[in-house]
Amino acid sequence: MHPKAEVQDALMGPAVLDQGKPELDLRAFRTCLGQFGAGVTVMATELDGRLVGTTVGSFSSLSLDPPLVLWSIARSSRSAAAFERTTHFAINVLADDQISVSQNFASSSDNKFAGVQWFKGENGCPVLSGIVALFECEREATLEGGDHWIIIGRVRRFVRYAGKPLLFVQSRYAIAQTHPQLQSVSEAPSAAQPQSKAMTALSSLLLDVTRLRVSGFEKHRRAEGLNYLHSRVLYGLGMRPGQNIADLAQHIFAAPADCTDAIAELSERGLIALDSKGKASLTDAGQAKCDAVQVRYDLYEAECLSGFSEDQIHAVREFLGAFIRKFQTPNCEL
Repeated sequence: MHPKAEVQDALMGPAVLDQGKPELDLRAFRTCLGQFGAGVTVMATELDGRLVGTTVGSFSSLSLDPPLVLWSIARSSRSAAAFERTTHFAINVLADDQISVSQNFASSSDNKFAGVQWFKGENGCPVLSGIVALFECEREATLEGGDHWIIIGRVRRFVRYAGKPLLFVQSRYAIAQTHPQLQSVSEAPSAAQPQSKAMTALSSLLLDVTRLRVSGFEKHRRAEGLNYLHSRVLYGLGMRPGQNIADLAQHIFAAPADCTDAIAELSERGLIALDSKGKASLTDAGQAKCDAVQVRYDLYEAECLSGFSEDQIHAVREFLGAFIRKFQTPNCEL
């Protein structure tokens, strides 16, 4: 390593996980880009009587005066031609409970709007129900951007709804929360001030538990040479061997493109094997790695549950099991 690089790495602090030149390692470059958190949007339009929608994380504001926004779409996308031609489109900013909507519009389905609640906006483009923000746009320009088209839109109308946005960072979905360093004492609920329904809602508590569990177990995953997505892929294939990428991505709540990258990386390490039909399964080494992670997780869970009585733990497990079974019932709505 060049002496200057050693000094730079020392100043950075955290351990270097990857480095290099994009043209030599596209997957590592993409993973590095994933360190930048982004909101999740669904771009939607209607062209020649056909509804078109796609999940996009590249949305960004460009100018306030005039009101311009931009986003990009891969030239290889099945939706690219429609958005290159259309004169109007709607930008639907998804809420934190719309992971399934994001996955639906990221799929290769021929009818992504089936089963999705939506209505026509003022510019005639589809507006999804349950979103946190809407920007109805007229296409201002389409620019070449390597393997993507960069689409600039002039905002003709905006709507902001109540709710929290869905985020995507480090190859997984996330939620926005106030940083602990910015929370003043006055913001903390006291015994005399009961918490709001939003703070005590079951969904918020479950999200907080998941966030704490995932972040707390990170050091154990790294000790096994895995990141979060690697471990999810191994777990998913351990539970259901022989899955294709689309099914696996839906099973572990991940973007298909990220699943493809993770499978390629794990395959190179001999942990996953692909058959002639593109279905993935764990190798013996992959199963051993999965078992090693499970041993670590069992110990981690025991550490997390220490201090709680058997009755408390049993009651929580019984409730969560019943909750899951209830909402796995057909026609049962959240």
